[in-house]
Parts: sequence; structure tokens; C-alpha cells
Amino acid sequence: TELNFAAETAQKQAYDEEKRLEELIESLGDTESAAEEYNRKIADNKAELQKIANQKSEIANKLSGIERLYNSRKESFENAKSELEKSLYELKSREQRKKILIDLENSMEGFAGSVKQILKAAKQGRISGIYGTVAQNISVDGQYALAVETALGGAMQNLIVENEDAAKRGIRFLKENHGGRATFLPLTSVKGYEFREKGLEDCDGFVAMADKIVGYDSKFSGIIGSLLGRIAIAEDIDSATIIAKKYGYKFRIVTLDGQVINAGGSFTGGSAQKSAGIFTRKNEIEKIETEINQLSAQRGELDRKMEKYRAEAEKLRYDRESLRSESAECNSAEIRINAELSSLEVLVEQLRAAAENS
Repeated sequence: TELNFAAETAQKQAYDEEKRLEELIESLGDTESAAEEYNRKIADNKAELQKIANQKSEIANKLSGIERLYNSRKESFENAKSELEKSLYELKSREQRKKILIDLENSMEGFAGSVKQILKAAKQGRISGIYGTVAQNISVDGQYALAVETALGGAMQNLIVENEDAAKRGIRFLKENHGGRATFLPLTSVKGYEFREKGLEDCDGFVAMADKIVGYDSKFSGIIGSLLGRIAIAEDIDSATIIAKKYGYKFRIVTLDGQVINAGGSFTGGSAQKSAGIFTRKNEIEKIETEINQLSAQRGELDRKMEKYRAEAEKLRYDRESLRSESAECNSAEIRINAELSSLEVLVEQLRAAAENS
């Protein structure tokens, strides 16, 4: 080993010093001069040992600090790796869910068979003037989705068409193909209702009229007004009841959680399956797309963090190995000098004895 080699080297140096002692005595002519020469060497070696001791202490301090930093960066790397794996799992889960929802959307899951036939024929160019269903042509914030879905009910599947001729073509197509029945909403004949009740916006718990919380192309304003223009949205069933009583049950009120007070005074409600609706599905797809974008950005950031921590840990590992090599070199030098020092002290003692005997 390196330490054994250092010891062997020191022994050889001791032998060489003994030979040099004899030569010095002969060349200097007296033992006193030889003793001075070796005492000077002893002092030099002791100074060198002190220098090595200081160097070893400095290396030990540096090693301790680097070891802490290395472990810290390694832990940060592992944490970032764990976060990345979790993020990738969530991303994959969202992408799978999105694919399922898009497949349902593309297959028009939830639409009546007659509506599917019209939409398919329009896509193939067999029927013109079809804009799609009401649900396909409006958008709404997630917090209002259930209320609007409830307010529209089956009208979500009504087909918006260019004019009366387009509606007649659709009906003729379904009749000829025994495709069932569908409702068509021509832009030229369906007009919205003007809501005339005053003071509704000042009522506690009133949110908005249903046609005011959906987004749509302005050319569809008459149709949206006819479907939603006389339906009020309220926060809950209690506030809806107070509003309905105040206005003599003249118009329909739907709550944010899907309960209904109908014009005339009847109540409809209970639990609602939020994931079952056509409209809700479209909103979920949009939400998942946002989450996928966020997770993708997070993945990129975690990738950069991992690379940063990996590079820092690698540099610290290299620095640690360099310091360990320096420490090993110091140990070898210390063994060599201690062996040389021992031999010098023996030689000085021999010189003293030789002087006393002369």
C-alpha cells in the first residue's frame, strides 16, 4: 500500500543518512560540525511536520463542509426526482382522462341518436346550414355549468340551423332515414324574450339571468335569449324561494347546485350527477387541458432543477475526491518525515556518544 511504500522509503532514507553521517564526519573533520548539520535537519523536519498538520486540519475542515453540501445537493436531487415522477404520473393520468373525454365528445356520447345522425350528415356535407347543438355553441364558467345545464335541460341537444329551409332539410333527412326526431332552431325564426321584471338584481342571492353568464357568437343571441332569457340563476334554494315569492312565480329560477323553482310554483330538485352532462364534459376537457399545460411546465422546471442539483453534486464529489487525495499525500509525507526525523535523532545521539568517547 501507499503507507507501506512510504515506510520503506523512510527506512531507505535512514540508511542513506547513516552513510551520509560517516561521510560528513570524514569531510567535516569533527563530530560537532556533523551534529550541527543534523540538528538543522531535525528542526527543518519538525517545521515541515507542523506545516503538514496545519494542512491536514484545513483539508479536514474543507472535507466536512463539502460533505455536508454534497449530501444536501444529493437530497435535493432525490426530492426533485420524486416530485418529477409524481408530476409525470399525474400528467399521464390527466392525458388519459382527456383522451377518454375527447373520445366521448367525438362519438357524441350523450346525444340522442337523431342528433348524432344530423351532425354526422352535416360533417359529411350531406346537409347544409347546420351550426351544431346548443351545447356545442355556448361556453360557461365552471361554477355556473351545472346551473346552465339544468336550465337548458334537453334543449342542450337542440340543433341550431341557418334558416327554416335548413330545418326542413334536417327533418326530411330524419324522416327518410327513420332516424327519430330532433328540434331545430332556425336563426331566422327564433327570437329572444325581453325580461321585463324590475329590481331583480337587488334581491339577495340573485346571481344573473342565465343568458348573461354564457358565452356565444352574437349571431346566436336570439336563440340563447329564447332559451335562457327568462331564467334567473340564484345562489341557493332559500334565496330562490324568496325571489320566486316576491315575483309571484312568474318565471323559472335555477340554483347553482341545480335545484329548480318552475314558473307557476312547482319545485324540482335533488342530487345531480355533475359528470354526466354534455355541457359539463366540455368544461372538464377545458379544465384538464389547463392542468396538463401546468403539469408540463412543472415537469420542465423539475427537469432543470434535477440537472442543476446533479451538476452541483458531481462537482462537489470531484472536489471531495481531490481533497481526499491531498489528505492521503499529507499522510504519506508525514510518515516519511517522521521516519527521517527518528533516524536523524538516532544519528545525533550516535554523534554525541562518539564525541564523548573520543
